[in-house]
Amino acid sequence: MRNIVAVEDGLTDVKQALENAGFKTVNLSQNVTNPVAVVVTGMDENFLGMQTVTNEVPVIDCRALTAEQVVEEVQRRIVH
Repeated sequence: MRNIVAVEDGLTDVKQALENAGFKTVNLSQNVTNPVAVVVTGMDENFLGMQTVTNEVPVIDCRALTAEQVVEEVQRRIVH
């Protein structure tokens, strides 16, 4: 399983915490295929410009979460 998490630009502390937990992170602006989760700030609800999503990938809004809580949420929500 590829443990790639797409993270919105500017969330450096979240990216570091995810990497420390063993995930590979990529910027959300990169063209990544099949991440296990997407982490956003929730500022733009249609952040990918998509109306229909064919993959069920957890989208985690990290506005009210610490970096550690984001890691816990990713671990909790990914499908093994």
